[in-house]
Amino acid sequence: MVKELANLDLWTFVDGDQDVRNFVQTLVRNPGFFGIGFRDLQFIDSLLAQLGLNPGEAFYDWLSGLLAREGVGTTRGLRERMAQFPPGLRAREGDELGPDRVDPYLALVTADVSTQTKVEFPKMASLYWRDPVQRYTSA
Repeated sequence: MVKELANLDLWTFVDGDQDVRNFVQTLVRNPGFFGIGFRDLQFIDSLLAQLGLNPGEAFYDWLSGLLAREGVGTTRGLRERMAQFPPGLRAREGDELGPDRVDPYLALVTADVSTQTKVEFPKMASLYWRDPVQRYTSA
């Protein structure tokens, strides 16, 4: 995963409309009051309509592609893959690690701009879906 992130142009995740792309570019290049103030008016429609600047489809597609390349297509498949440990994996003390010693845990952390809070999935999924257990355990 680190190799994938290191070779990634993060600009590809900016998948909002052109006004949003212009605003993000202004934030990076000219974050002063006047530079940002003018761009605010142009992207406000996207922010209000979508409750965010970028829909996140580019990130979703990128992550789905990485997982698919590794043969993972479901949450169940991801959990099964996370339970597989490379042979010879050891702790600092030298003891071999395996499922009996380590419980792998994956969390996706994002921001909910409407409530201005950090959200951790799947831990907080019940705040967003009626039946998150079904959503995260389907085959």
